[in-house]
Amino acid sequence: MSQNFCTFWHPEQLSLQAPLTLENYVSHAHVLVSYRGATCSAVDDLLAAQGKARSIHYVTPHFSSLPPLLTRIPALATVPAGLADDWVAHYGLCCSPVPVETPEIALSLLWHKRCDNDMPLSWLKGVLREVMKDQT
Repeated sequence: MSQNFCTFWHPEQLSLQAPLTLENYVSHAHVLVSYRGATCSAVDDLLAAQGKARSIHYVTPHFSSLPPLLTRIPALATVPAGLADDWVAHYGLCCSPVPVETPEIALSLLWHKRCDNDMPLSWLKGVLREVMKDQT
């Protein structure tokens, strides 16, 4: 079971119990966050290695759109586990560990090219580098 990611759903949309089984996980529709518009992720590669697949029905570039979306459609969303406490408390979502072992979360910092020489952004990137270096 993954500790890096968890899977969410709204109990009024799906009657599931945590922890999700692999069969429950792959038998329901999924929504995916991808800022590049990808329709699969590392989770799908892990499922394929087990001869399984999930069905991605919607892709969004924003994590913030998932909780309201899950309150309206019968779907699962797999996201970083750090969102769990807030999403369960504020949106009434159910949460389960992902039923496959998932990789470490790769962190990315994105900005528009026109901000490459932005002094405040350069400062922030330096601070984040130091913080991340201290975590390894």
